[in-house]
Amino acid sequence: MAALLVECAARGTLIAAGTGVILWAARIQAPWARHLAWTGVLLSMLVLPGWTAWRPRASMVPSVTAPLGVMAVLPTGFLQSSEAVGTPSGSQTAAAQTDSAVPRRVGLGLYALIACAMLARLAMGTVRARRLVRSAVRQHDLLTSTSCAAPITVGCLQPVAILPARWHEWPPAQLDAVLTHEHEHIRRRHPLVQWLALLNRAIFWFHPLAWWLERRLAALAEETCDAAVLARGHDAHDYAEYLLDIARAVTEAGSRTRLVGMAMPGPVLATRLRQILDRPPAPRVSRARLACTFAACALTSAACAVATLKPADQTRTSSTALRGSAASGGPIVVTVNGEALTDADLTRRHQELDQTLRPGPMKREPTAPLPHVLVDALDDTLIVQHGTGLGYKLDDDEFNSLLDGIKQANGFENNDQFLAALKRSQMTMADYRRNVERRMIVQRVRVSAVFPFGKSVFTEDEQRQYFDAHPEEFPLMTFQQAQEGIDFRMRAVAPELLQNKWDSFLALLRAKAVISWKRTDLRRAYETGLAQ
Repeated sequence: MAALLVECAARGTLIAAGTGVILWAARIQAPWARHLAWTGVLLSMLVLPGWTAWRPRASMVPSVTAPLGVMAVLPTGFLQSSEAVGTPSGSQTAAAQTDSAVPRRVGLGLYALIACAMLARLAMGTVRARRLVRSAVRQHDLLTSTSCAAPITVGCLQPVAILPARWHEWPPAQLDAVLTHEHEHIRRRHPLVQWLALLNRAIFWFHPLAWWLERRLAALAEETCDAAVLARGHDAHDYAEYLLDIARAVTEAGSRTRLVGMAMPGPVLATRLRQILDRPPAPRVSRARLACTFAACALTSAACAVATLKPADQTRTSSTALRGSAASGGPIVVTVNGEALTDADLTRRHQELDQTLRPGPMKREPTAPLPHVLVDALDDTLIVQHGTGLGYKLDDDEFNSLLDGIKQANGFENNDQFLAALKRSQMTMADYRRNVERRMIVQRVRVSAVFPFGKSVFTEDEQRQYFDAHPEEFPLMTFQQAQEGIDFRMRAVAPELLQNKWDSFLALLRAKAVISWKRTDLRRAYETGLAQ
């Protein structure tokens, strides 16, 4: 369960990052179009758990060209898949395994408790909205309610607009603006989208993207309806005054049903007023450009959702090139912090290297040229050395648990079949365990380096730059007040900064390392790879 949620959160982040890049590249400014694109991200996140759990999976039966190491599904810290927990023999092993499962159960219990609380709150809000619609009174073909201090739109499947009881005091121009605004909510099904956003936030409450997405969709929905009012010919200053009048009524009432509506006092309203008064209308975009943009967003979402481990025949590395660079695998070609490596060690190290070592655009293809092979192999060595120094290791209980899960996932009915597969791959159990442990260490080091627990991912200077560049996202707030929100938003909308964190971490490891090459040609190839 934990591994499923983490995988879905990671896929959702990639989908959101891809959508953001596409919208930026296509220069899509129209709020309705951006709302539609981010709604696609929302729907992708909602279907990811089911798709990830039940999608068809390719059989990963090992072969000579694909060692069993590529099959291992490894834990990241305490987030270990419950499917990988086995039942090793022996009372001592069983007791130790039970103890190791306690933190995972506590974590899952905490997740379930918070998720259920947020789902219960959503259900109560839905029931309250239905009661509000039933209690509303129709006057002159308009629904009104004394429970509403401001106009609101309620109903997921059959949305309706409900006006406050004092609507008859408004001048005709204000009433027309209000009705235009609320009918635009109805036409674009904003209540349903917002309900789905709240559902997504309850499921992925631990993920900053879910919270950002809910707020972003709500803001874009209001921008879309404001644009529709202004497009109808209403004066921007008069419309802003209408919003302020409604906001004052809400403040005097002391409460307001938290549903899709026209005005809500607070920093969001201040941002809307600035956009209404200062921002020019978004330029029109051709249908062809919109179609290409939405198609690109859809393809990006589909690619991130279906991406999986590469088949065995695609996991070859450039081992032939590396083997050809030396007469035999025996002589030492480089020492890394005192650890001696031969060309055969470098080849094997690159073959066993988890493709998540260099995420996103930095990921190496399996046919990488020699300089990239050397850089990846030495980076892997430095990361494992660093993780070992931090105390990361794979104990017997963890390995046995993972082994049972891998056997089950790949259809091995007994241990003999697994050992036979190892033999066909020209591996021993010790080789396989070493491979799994290295992959586990690489993953844990990456998590601890890029997402340090208990502190911000970004420096204060980076946060301040984001704060200065996006003042509309933090209206009427100082930098200190917005600092926590800045970190969350930067994680969700600027994944390239996280990539830079990982690259900086690798550069620091390389700078501190003592690397001694025994062969000049390989040293030059390594330096070429670093320069690229």
